[in-house]
Amino acid sequence: MGKWATYRKRGGSTGSTVALTSPPVPSLYIEGGLIKQSARGGDDTGGQIRLQQSDDGNDPWYQVDSGAWVATKTWGTVVQYFGYWLRCYEIGNGIAYAGNSPYSTVLPVP
Repeated sequence: MGKWATYRKRGGSTGSTVALTSPPVPSLYIEGGLIKQSARGGDDTGGQIRLQQSDDGNDPWYQVDSGAWVATKTWGTVVQYFGYWLRCYEIGNGIAYAGNSPYSTVLPVP
């Protein structure tokens, strides 16, 4: 058995481990009457995105939609969320990012 095989067998080789960071804060905005979310980081395919709403921009927040990670997501129209306050976040895929991103800026829907 060669030197590297011996280390591997005994578990003696130490590989470098890079700690994953959380995904960057996503953008949440209104464009052309649509509520959109955009990622600010790299590819997080396999991760998740979540949309929450509040009656007044304070607690409690309720999850109203979720989906697989995409670079830009259209959540719906301004009419659907009229009068609510929205925020979003991303959940890392465990390969590019780990854990949850910070919440986006709170968006009042006029």
